[in-house]
Amino acid sequence: MATLGPGAENAELDGSLSPAGGGQPFWGLNDAGQSPNQGPLFATDPWDTFWLGTRQLPGECELQPGQIASIEINKKKGKGLDGARLTITGYDPLQFSVTCQIATPAQWAELQDIVDVYWTIPGKTRNISQVVVSVFHPGLAWLKIYSAIISGISPPVDGKVEGTKMVTFRFQENTVPSKKKATATAGPPAEDPRRPASADLQNGTPSPPESNPDNMSTSGPPYTPINGAS
Repeated sequence: MATLGPGAENAELDGSLSPAGGGQPFWGLNDAGQSPNQGPLFATDPWDTFWLGTRQLPGECELQPGQIASIEINKKKGKGLDGARLTITGYDPLQFSVTCQIATPAQWAELQDIVDVYWTIPGKTRNISQVVVSVFHPGLAWLKIYSAIISGISPPVDGKVEGTKMVTFRFQENTVPSKKKATATAGPPAEDPRRPASADLQNGTPSPPESNPDNMSTSGPPYTPINGAS
């Protein structure tokens, strides 16, 4: 992407960045009303990007998890019994923040336009579907999180680099409640081949690794070549 010189960039944005144009002015302008900052509109490293709906946030973005994605578990211990009965009660949606650091008038104009489009303050009776937005970041996609609600946006504050500003978006993961389906019988889930068989775990302490001939070698786990070739 070609980098615009500060003069051309500001000439193009002068109208939209005035109070009469609906936007807020850029910071750190020189006596000629221009900014010396230059840079691409969007980051190229996927881990420095964030998508809100169909729009990529400008500048450099950083994902900041407020908590980990977790399953809610109720633990009940019976009187006079060892151990406890575990019951899964649901899923605790993730809360996270995304900080966007910008440095140029073009990035500031783009960010203001995105906020104008996606930031809404709903009434008490507003349907949740009217404020849910799609989101994308590699760290969220890894956890299959693609939908959230914008719960807050901070005013711009000084960034990590001189001349930059940072804006933080707070999100609440959106999950669709699933209806419980009653079943007559339900067998145990299929065993994960990477885990010890549940029967072995229930029948006492497993045998030590040294007793297994396959573990006697120091050359790593047994290797079976493709097609049985040696």
